[in-house]
Amino acid sequence: MDIIPWPEKALGGRSAGLVHQGFQDYLSSVWTTVAQLVRDYRAGHPNQQICITGHSLGAALATLAFHQLQDGHASLYTFGCPRVGNQTFCNDLRSAAGSQGLYRIVDNEDVVTHIPNGLGYVHLDCTVHWINGGHSVAQDPANMPDDCEDLEDMALDFLKGKVIDPLPEPLADHSPVRYCHWIAQRALQKASSTTT
Repeated sequence: MDIIPWPEKALGGRSAGLVHQGFQDYLSSVWTTVAQLVRDYRAGHPNQQICITGHSLGAALATLAFHQLQDGHASLYTFGCPRVGNQTFCNDLRSAAGSQGLYRIVDNEDVVTHIPNGLGYVHLDCTVHWINGGHSVAQDPANMPDDCEDLEDMALDFLKGKVIDPLPEPLADHSPVRYCHWIAQRALQKASSTTT
């Protein structure tokens, strides 16, 4: 039942649209601590840039926290983020962010980035860095895998016996280790091309 879209709670900032009830409840359970940590940091660093980030569930919570913090010196980077809210929520988050950076990083067919599917859930309209099947990073690609392609690939991998070893690509692509590896490879390539 936690998947049902629910009106966003204004924990410290805004309330707009509908969000995943389970994600909202989880953020509510830690919000007091998160808000206090940010307030304490801001007391000594009022204009320092803060990067709000997370992977998977952490990415969903980072998205909701970013919306609540309303911090003019914060950016949002999510890795393998599921869909968090409806179009109204995403539009308000985009508007509230102003010129602050909003980035989604997606590893190829990462299945978690395709859920929840339906019920009005959409992804935030922001800069997307997609690690494609060849492990290079493309910014805002025109043709990322869609929900049907990834679910079809998982079913085919299952039929081929790739259930546990190796994992089907849409599951393996969700691993935070893979995100780190391919992003580090990209950074090394960029550094190498700059020095030569």
